[in-house]
Amino acid sequence: MEGPPAVAVLPFANFSSEADQAYFADGMTEALIARLSAARDLRVIAHRSVPQVRDGGASAREIAT
Repeated sequence: MEGPPAVAVLPFANFSSEADQAYFADGMTEALIARLSAARDLRVIAHRSVPQVRDGGASAREIAT
């Protein structure tokens, strides 16, 4: 595939003991996507394409495939 390299930002996990802090992890994911999207020589995969991996238990290698 021609064009700039692509990256998908996987959802950050909430490792705190408080489940209601998940919004922080989601906010960090969105902030990183926004910053990377500003790079002219990088294609960022739409965030709607990757949230299903959050709780899937797949390894990084499986996700990359």
